[in-house]
Amino acid sequence: MRHRGGRSHRDPRAAGRRLPVRQGVHPLQERLPAALRRRRRTARVGGTGVAAVVLKRLDRALADGDHIHGVIRGWGVNNDGADKRAFSAPSADGQRGAIRRALERAGVGADTIGYLETHGTGTFKGDPIEFEGATAAFRADTDRTGFCALGSVKANIGHLDVCSGLASLIKALLVLRHGVIPPMAGFRRPNPALDLAASPFYIPDTARPWPRGDTPRRACVSSFGIGGTNVHAVLEEAPEPAPRPTTGTPPPPDVLVVSGHTEAALTDNARALRDHLRAHPGTHPADVVTTLALGRAHRRHRLAVRGDTVAAFTAALDAWLAAPPPAATGTDGADTGFLFTGQGSLHRGAARHLHERFPVVREVLAACERQYAALTGGDSLLTPLLGQEEDPGAEQPWPTEVAQPALFALQCALVRLWQDAGITPRVVAGHSVGEYAALYAAGALGIEDGLRLTAGRGALMRGHCAPGTMLAVPVEAREAGELAAEVPGVELAVVNGPRSQVLAGPAPAMARLKTLLAARGVPARELPVRHAFHTALMDPALDGLRELCAAVEFRPVEVAFVSGVDGRTRPPGWLPDTDYVVRQTRHPVRFADALHDLATSHPATATLLELGPHTTLSGLARRALPDRAAYPTLRHGAGLAPLWDAAAGLHRAGAPVDWRTFMGGAGRRIPLPGYRFQHKDYWTGPENHLPRPAQPARDGAEVAQDEAAVERVLQHIIKVTAQHLSYDTSEIAEDASFFDLGADSLQMIGVLRELEEEHRVKVSMRELFEEAGSARGLALIIVRKTGGAGATPTSEPPASEPPAPEPPTLAPPAPVAVASPTVPEPPAPVTAPAPVAGTEYATRQEVEDLVRQVHQLSQMQLQLMGQLSQLLAAQTAQATQAAQTARTDR
Repeated sequence: MRHRGGRSHRDPRAAGRRLPVRQGVHPLQERLPAALRRRRRTARVGGTGVAAVVLKRLDRALADGDHIHGVIRGWGVNNDGADKRAFSAPSADGQRGAIRRALERAGVGADTIGYLETHGTGTFKGDPIEFEGATAAFRADTDRTGFCALGSVKANIGHLDVCSGLASLIKALLVLRHGVIPPMAGFRRPNPALDLAASPFYIPDTARPWPRGDTPRRACVSSFGIGGTNVHAVLEEAPEPAPRPTTGTPPPPDVLVVSGHTEAALTDNARALRDHLRAHPGTHPADVVTTLALGRAHRRHRLAVRGDTVAAFTAALDAWLAAPPPAATGTDGADTGFLFTGQGSLHRGAARHLHERFPVVREVLAACERQYAALTGGDSLLTPLLGQEEDPGAEQPWPTEVAQPALFALQCALVRLWQDAGITPRVVAGHSVGEYAALYAAGALGIEDGLRLTAGRGALMRGHCAPGTMLAVPVEAREAGELAAEVPGVELAVVNGPRSQVLAGPAPAMARLKTLLAARGVPARELPVRHAFHTALMDPALDGLRELCAAVEFRPVEVAFVSGVDGRTRPPGWLPDTDYVVRQTRHPVRFADALHDLATSHPATATLLELGPHTTLSGLARRALPDRAAYPTLRHGAGLAPLWDAAAGLHRAGAPVDWRTFMGGAGRRIPLPGYRFQHKDYWTGPENHLPRPAQPARDGAEVAQDEAAVERVLQHIIKVTAQHLSYDTSEIAEDASFFDLGADSLQMIGVLRELEEEHRVKVSMRELFEEAGSARGLALIIVRKTGGAGATPTSEPPASEPPAPEPPTLAPPAPVAVASPTVPEPPAPVTAPAPVAGTEYATRQEVEDLVRQVHQLSQMQLQLMGQLSQLLAAQTAQATQAAQTARTDR
């Protein structure tokens, strides 16, 4: 993929609006009638613009689902500068060669081209030469006439210099995309040197549809440099996108993301997208999600909303715009902590939706399945993990020897999934057996060793530990300890929060505890497990666990690890050992202390992500750490919705979510509203010399009177302008630029003088071209200066500017008198502008004025030299004739 761009920038505050530079104007042209002079004018109007395109191989763009605006079939480049008589002279033969080379490389005939975007500078000499080269190139393939439209974007936006070629390319792509051939802007009659009737070309005067034929729509673009470089490209309309898959391809997540560098930019981007979706309700939601997730940069301030239809997205954006979150949500990134659930939340079918959608999950679970089968002689982890989900109350507890390795395998698959999505933890913590997956995520335990350890641990507990029961009770830790002391055999196994404890012990003792709690009105919930973990009932398995750990290779942790044994952080580099694993199995889980340490020791970890089959730990984290965001990855019976919620929350927090992992393949990239830049003025020069004073509010009668006054002045301006430019009044639109009408400074000086006599106001040339620009703009200025009908004058009327000096008139060459030749008087020197008092340097405008006057002086000198050349030629001819007559007389 390649990016190509260009820019052309002119700041009118630095140089003012420059009048068109008349290039190569012969003095005799000034004596032509105005109508013919208008057709022969060679004014070059510049413009300001930026253009960029993205180039990509067609096969890659199709495979990636990109929105293709058009295809470059071929191109031709040459340079004929060495064969030209002048550096800036165009060459029809060189341009023909570039066009032919492009057509041959594209493998298409000129008769299949329906539109030619020309270089088209509008010059009297350059356009016929370009027309001749294009005609010759097309005539090599066809004798047809009038089948290819001509256009030039310069007629719309001016000449963008180094950016003009890209502007032409973009216009041609738009013509292909929309299937409409636009009219030539400002076109009234063709250059008389163009033989359009006998050529392959025509100039459209109205927009016309461009229907598809036997071949795809094709257009050409020409761009010619001054030094002899000629470039031509053959374009073809984009191919039809492949049919959208109906089965076998998962849809993208129902998450719409928008971002901006600032809060204001985010709001503007969200509003623009909302308005676009409201105006295009038929847009496919998968295309919207895919384009915004994969086709946009994700900036500092973000939003992410959920929805499964365009209407739902529109409503969600409406709600966000009505009550945007506070400014503190903006972030440049987010540290994420991983929380790993314990055994009690595992349920049948916990991995089914993940396994169906994500290849990385299938890969990890398949590897764990093979290893577990080898360890157990053929037993399966996937059968319960991928089975159909059951109601939470109806499912029987999992056997410990299956539950612990199955939970480890599922959590390792989730770690790999989030890593593929760009999310890696800065800190990890686990609950009970979830600590083994936390050690894997921290880099201390390999997946093979972890599965061997959890499978052996579960088998030891099944074979050596008596059955037991665990009860969750909503009491304080002190009260839970008192309850355990009242019932022999009962121990405090888990401390989850201020009023969230788990008591465990042998089944008979726990039955007595249930009766005691019921009598005191304390609710209790039995956990779906078969053993009393973290109690004395685990003691018979500890020796076997030590033997298992001896065969496991532990490595130092790579990220911070918050232990559930004592609730303290182990920094990167800490090495777990057998003693820690044994203590972790026997001692109570102090997860409340772990959450407290997350709050105090890891303040930068703003987002906590639970990796497990349910929402146990994320709920505890929300209650204990209200200033942190906590998201579960899965929830019993919710499918993938919690995963999408977690991805959206991480994105909002600034985490680098790689949406490619989640997208699927059903969405395409489509055009959507671009970034709303927050424009700022960084101008460091003098203040704008043309401020627009604020006008006080006026009633309807005054406004109507002013409108009538403007209309009267406008009609008079159109009449005067038509007389000076040799137009019919019907041909002059009220908003047509004087430049587009072919006016030059001399003609407009005459127009201003006549308007001054009629309306008794002075309008300077600077006001004419910088403020007015058109007949309506000029009418508004005149009405404002006259006070209007009902207009309230300002307290300090603007100082009137001196009228612009008239440029010297170029006199036509005098007739040559052979008998008594005379030499014309040299022209008067042009006076440079006086320096401004109090300034140490000239302003840009003063320099431009001086350059213009020097240019006028040069033109007068060239005129003088031309007249002298004619006189010398006449004298030479007279002398030669006299010599021949003398010889004849002899």
